[in-house]
Amino acid sequence: MQSDDISPDDLSLLLLLAGSADAERLAREVEGGFNAERARQFLDSDDQWAQLQGFVTHVAPGTGWYLAASSNDETGRLNRALLNRVLAVRGPDGSDEPEYAVGRQGGLIELRPSWLDSHDDVPEVLATVQLPDGEVTWDPGRLASPPAIRAKTADAPWLPSLLTAPAVADVRAGAGRVEADPWEETLPLSRYAFGRWLLRWHPGSEDQRYPLDEGLLRLEVGTEAWGQASTLGSTSEAARLLQGSAPTLRAVQERVRAWTGWRRVLADHVVRQACDAYVSTQPEDAQLRTVEAVRDALREQDRLVSDLRNEEWLPAHPEPELAVAAGEGTEGGGRATVDPLLVPARSVAPDMPNVSWQVEVADERISIKVVVPVGNSPVDRLLATVVADGELVTAHLRRDGHRYRGEATLPFLPEEVSVHVHGDRAPGSFRDQASIRRTCAWIDAVVRSRRDTYEGVPVLGDELVLDAARPYLAELAAWRPGL
Repeated sequence: MQSDDISPDDLSLLLLLAGSADAERLAREVEGGFNAERARQFLDSDDQWAQLQGFVTHVAPGTGWYLAASSNDETGRLNRALLNRVLAVRGPDGSDEPEYAVGRQGGLIELRPSWLDSHDDVPEVLATVQLPDGEVTWDPGRLASPPAIRAKTADAPWLPSLLTAPAVADVRAGAGRVEADPWEETLPLSRYAFGRWLLRWHPGSEDQRYPLDEGLLRLEVGTEAWGQASTLGSTSEAARLLQGSAPTLRAVQERVRAWTGWRRVLADHVVRQACDAYVSTQPEDAQLRTVEAVRDALREQDRLVSDLRNEEWLPAHPEPELAVAAGEGTEGGGRATVDPLLVPARSVAPDMPNVSWQVEVADERISIKVVVPVGNSPVDRLLATVVADGELVTAHLRRDGHRYRGEATLPFLPEEVSVHVHGDRAPGSFRDQASIRRTCAWIDAVVRSRRDTYEGVPVLGDELVLDAARPYLAELAAWRPGL
């Protein structure tokens, strides 16, 4: 192969590999993760870091590294620290000039960023927002990356808010590739998309490490939907999410009184925005007057603080403070891990594994019993498709206290059994356990990386308020349950 057969970036990578005896090992580690000793070396040594930095300029971290970073031990912590450092230097998609590949198919214009290629195994758990005449999708672990875009027309009114003016013009002209702005800040719409992602995929208060207050998160995401109403096309989603949230709003106002530093600044901003959103979208609510009183009191407080600052009595900023189970087994019983794609959000507990099944023989009757622990938001029933030596049998799982329970009769004593618990409709096919575990680990890695990024951040709250990737209050409270 001649050097002019490959791109300059590929040639640079080949030269890098040729000059490093450790390159093969490094390639495996970037794909699959580092052991604790190696991760610590790259974190502590400038020379080692320079080698890794040069490598990851051309090679994206693999799924295995994300899985290693999700581990709840010292090796996982070191992998998370190193992965976050690598993602920071790679930029939005690992290149100086990120591009979209533009396709046109089935009446849709598709703008596909390069990062999407690394998520083919978890396409359903990305952060997607439906818009009039299209949809937009972000990587929830890297909200500053250019979003994937699908639009029915290049004249969609929201397209210019996501692309540069030259990129929009190129799309309208029929270009096959367009450039994304490598210095684009996190887009405000991505914050709403990530909030929707948390509502769907976070395990909620059942998460023993980071128990999430779903009511508080709904209040915040509803407020974001209200702020993005012009892009979303209406305030209907904001009204739906904010319905009945007045008690949560009053409770969070009291809760954050003890917060300090940048967390308090963020909390005050959220409460003020939530009051305005609630008053705007719930005009007939019985508790409207109560929320209006809270809003008016906050406005008076803001006026007094502004007056004091104008007279130089106060500093301008506060001081910064440092289910569906898919399981394989044999005669007897087995356990499996929930596939979050097939059940409603938080309807089953997030444990891994979280489904048990047992084949029993009694009085010449062969049956299978299935048990699934209930999550934060239980439903009345789930279904279990049992595959016994290729034969399909359905078991109805009814909620019984803290468990869903059900059983079904089997036509014979099977040698191989798999159990797939799902909602009312079974999918055309079921995923294997390895794919399910990868999805669950990836979701967990996103949640963990958010905490690692923002816990202990020494920034002023007024600056963080402007960052669309800033944490939700529900996240802050989950990371520190005492807040």
